[in-house]
Amino acid sequence: MEKINILMATYNGRRYVAKQVESILNQTYKDFKLIISDDASTDSTLKILEEFEKKDSRVEVYGQIENRIA
Repeated sequence: MEKINILMATYNGRRYVAKQVESILNQTYKDFKLIISDDASTDSTLKILEEFEKKDSRVEVYGQIENRIA
């Protein structure tokens, strides 16, 4: 089976992002890369994501310098 890439976008999601990431990481299928792009959150979302990145090699986090939607 091929490795799967899961893409996730975040913005100011500190209340829910840890549960979202944990849910993905706890799937029975383990051979995937979780690629997360944070759109310049102003809360602690990016910090939370970076902690997951340190603990699990399947997680890759990219923090944008400026918000691209607003």
